[in-house]
Amino acid sequence: MTPKDRGWAWMVLLGITLEMGLIIGMQKSAGILFVAIQERFHSSSALTSLLSTIQFLSYCLTSPFVMTVGLKFLSCRAFVMAGSLLLCVAYTITSVARNFQVVMFSQGILQGIGIAFILGPSLSMIGQYFDKKIGLANSVAISGVSIGGLIFAPLITYLFKEYGFHGCLLLLGSFLFHGCISGALMRPITFYDDVFNKEPRQSSENEIELSSLTQGKQNGENEFGAHEKLMCHAHSDTNDDAEDKPCNDDNNETNYRVDGVHIPMTKNKEQNCVNGNDKDKAKQNGVLKSLKDLFDIKVLTNPMFLAFELSAIFLGPSSMICPLYVAPYAAENGIDKNSIAALVTFYSTSDLLSRIAIAIFADRKYFRRSTMVAVSSTIVGISGMFLHLYTTYVSLVIYSIILGLFSGVYLSLYCAIVVDFLGQDLLNSTLGFTFLFSGLMEALSFYLVGLVRDKTGSYVYSYYLLCSMCIFGGSVMAVLPLINKHLKFREKR
Repeated sequence: MTPKDRGWAWMVLLGITLEMGLIIGMQKSAGILFVAIQERFHSSSALTSLLSTIQFLSYCLTSPFVMTVGLKFLSCRAFVMAGSLLLCVAYTITSVARNFQVVMFSQGILQGIGIAFILGPSLSMIGQYFDKKIGLANSVAISGVSIGGLIFAPLITYLFKEYGFHGCLLLLGSFLFHGCISGALMRPITFYDDVFNKEPRQSSENEIELSSLTQGKQNGENEFGAHEKLMCHAHSDTNDDAEDKPCNDDNNETNYRVDGVHIPMTKNKEQNCVNGNDKDKAKQNGVLKSLKDLFDIKVLTNPMFLAFELSAIFLGPSSMICPLYVAPYAAENGIDKNSIAALVTFYSTSDLLSRIAIAIFADRKYFRRSTMVAVSSTIVGISGMFLHLYTTYVSLVIYSIILGLFSGVYLSLYCAIVVDFLGQDLLNSTLGFTFLFSGLMEALSFYLVGLVRDKTGSYVYSYYLLCSMCIFGGSVMAVLPLINKHLKFREKR
């Protein structure tokens, strides 16, 4: 049986936390890389932002197939290790790139696919290994993001200073390759099924009494002794529910067990072919069912789902992008690189404290989760509207702390909010459409932020756009309880 909430589950959680720190923690320092790439290739803000657009498009198109089709054939461990290798290759290619088109391929397409290979499978392991402590496990795993942000912001700045663009990117690629170690900790739950199936069964069913197995070597028989009785458990590799079968047949080989010892037996070849075809059909049906569950179009007629998606489409991009462009905005105002790295560190520290607080209070029902998201989104939106006043280092430190405390609330709670209003049954379908719609909006938003910056000459107007999205999404989130109450009242009538 799978060790839920105990034993190896904590090692799996350690691997997931380390993976989140490596992948998403480095993404939190993307603003520093943004400035470095822009300086090296002399690219415009819109063109450099296009890297993030391509990356999110690659992620959004790859992730649903990984989570449905891919996991039917490969384990989460295999995907995480393959994704770590892809990210290492992506950063290595970027380090030697001579033109921006190569960077688009490596940092855009390859990195997007690599993140899709890692993020979904890693987080899905939490549900496989945790039950009663899933809230704690989720908070611990996501805290790795903040810890990674704390480490990578000053580290990337130091590496650029000491080793330049080429050396820094090579070292970052090697760090990401260490994700294979984290992936190795993510033991598939089928491991426990295999161990359990190898244990001897109770001798209550499918027992075949083997008498007279041997008479001696003269009769060409086994050496167990004349008329010795053994209990042969009909433990077939192809059909565990089969009825009593003879231990001798003249065709294909299958396995039975005599007192825990495997004995090769035979079985009809045609039956094996039928069983193999049934397994292939079952696997295909499982893939189709997973795709149907992930993109169940019936959910599109649910008013509660539509309201949540309207909120998510605006909250997802704004909550994620607002912190990322603090570094470019600081560079625009003449802040030195070491101070910019410190801004990311301030943000990551407050983000970590915020996630700890969310882990403590979110499940205690002092406040509605949707209300917590609505209030925090409004604070992020209003504070960003005054960005034109944040021209000094101290003011940017305060703004970074505000973003750290409140911008991650939506990303921490949106899964729980889906369950609150739509139920566990619609979670997969809702998340599938949310990844698709919100991801496409994020990809578009990255490009729009850079485009507005190039047209206006400042990130201030880009933040006006992002913060307007944040306030609108938070407003929709605030009325979700009223919409839910109205729908329940209509159902009663």
